[in-house]
Amino acid sequence: MNQNARSILEKLLLHQFLCEADLEDVFTCAKAIVLTKLGLNYYISTEFSKSEQIFKQALQLFDSVNDGLKLRFFNTLQEIYNTIGLILGHREDFESSIRYFLKAEELYNFIYELTEGVSSNSRTLRLSKTSLCT
Repeated sequence: MNQNARSILEKLLLHQFLCEADLEDVFTCAKAIVLTKLGLNYYISTEFSKSEQIFKQALQLFDSVNDGLKLRFFNTLQEIYNTIGLILGHREDFESSIRYFLKAEELYNFIYELTEGVSSNSRTLRLSKTSLCT
């Protein structure tokens, strides 16, 4: 089952509308979502290195779109951060793991404040560099 889903996702990534040189932001997000699902597929199959690599590609795509659009996919971003955190924890790289978990929590808190009417001026979230890939 995982192999079949993986094959479909990999073929979808090669589709013309996701491979155009001039990707619009919406198509960029679509590609990032497909990469996220593919990364989850590798994660479920315990292929952690490949999964991490694909998740980081998805984060790079999300980094290339405007913050307003990026916020629409906050659940996907949290899922990526949490799963990379799990992968790094599995490798016993706990310091890096915690950084990804904290980024997911920071995003959650930001969205919570927005939805609860807390002044957005009281706290800002830098979405321009979500990836932590340093």
